[in-house]
Amino acid sequence: MLRNSNTVGFADIVFGLGNPGDMPIAGDWDGVLDHSNLRSLIENAKQDFEREYLVQLVELTGGNVSQAAKLSGKHRADLYELLKKHDIDPQNYRK
Repeated sequence: MLRNSNTVGFADIVFGLGNPGDMPIAGDWDGVLDHSNLRSLIENAKQDFEREYLVQLVELTGGNVSQAAKLSGKHRADLYELLKKHDIDPQNYRK
């Protein structure tokens, strides 16, 4: 879910790894995550963020894809592709 802040903190990124207080400090990450697992976590976080962003965007615009495209700075056709990729139907958000 999007926060009311323009910054993303460490805890926002490593949500799937456990309590941030239990996380290794700088230099102690060797062996905690292999590179393939880290790539997978990053890709999953990116997909989750992208989907949540799109849902909030179409909710905010009442399913108006043209308005959502303008707000996001995307071309309407590109936004339709992203909505399709995440199986989001803007019709479900029309007021």
